[in-house]
Amino acid sequence: MEFTNFRKIALALGGLIGLFAIMVAVYLYYNFKAKSNLSLMIPQEVNWVYHFQTKELRSKLPSEKPEYIDSLSNTMAKLPIFSGVKEPADVGIALYSDVVVFQNDKGWHCLLRLNNPSNFSDFMKKMQKEGYVEEESKKDLYKVRKSAKSLLWIAYQQKVLCLFIPSDTIPDKYGMNKNMEQLFTPGHLAVNQLDDFSELFNNTDAYFYHRTNPGKSFGFKVEGDYMKNIYLSSDSMHPSPLMFFNKLGATVTSNDVDDYLNKDNQLTVKGFFNEHFKVVNEYLKPFLP
Repeated sequence: MEFTNFRKIALALGGLIGLFAIMVAVYLYYNFKAKSNLSLMIPQEVNWVYHFQTKELRSKLPSEKPEYIDSLSNTMAKLPIFSGVKEPADVGIALYSDVVVFQNDKGWHCLLRLNNPSNFSDFMKKMQKEGYVEEESKKDLYKVRKSAKSLLWIAYQQKVLCLFIPSDTIPDKYGMNKNMEQLFTPGHLAVNQLDDFSELFNNTDAYFYHRTNPGKSFGFKVEGDYMKNIYLSSDSMHPSPLMFFNKLGATVTSNDVDDYLNKDNQLTVKGFFNEHFKVVNEYLKPFLP
């Protein structure tokens, strides 16, 4: 009888261990293989979205390091909340996982991943003591602080960080909380429910989505040493990818055209990274003091 009970317990434990192993495998698969889920936070009433799946693309870097590869982290280091921080990862921010920047009528948003929420929470407490951020306000769906130096709001929960600059220059805590509540509420009307956005998201490694004029939307996908151009509209004139980056805010030189563009109007991977980081630096400027 005792042996039978022991056998049942052993089988039950074995089943639990097996189930746990499957759960871990599924978790790892979706965290390291699946498309980014940061897009779930982007509301449908958006003007534009610029999304760069950093971790995925960095794994495809050419052997020659692009000139601007460290430019993003250098720009992030200038944000008020990162004062004195050498590496964002030191305070729990997974900068090389995903970067999403979007703008709507409420303001500018930058979504990042947290790889260590506990470290980030400790960092925020340290910043409060040093006078960089105000006291934390805990909500059901998120925690939020305001920068003591600018209009920047810092909201986070578990593994998501949202930096928010309101379009209104007068601090509005009620409006900010309504905005954050929408972003952090699971199942809200997100932009990824739109067919044209999903088409661009599912077929690219990086993209710019223009909500009101999809013809201006543009995406890139790594194909060997070059970036395949992905367009939403086949009816409109398709710009050169360098012209696209120039319109987004990168300063494109004649040398860039000679060095990075082939006869099929495709950017080299190195050229893409260089131009991309120029653009992201421009898009992050609203978050700087």
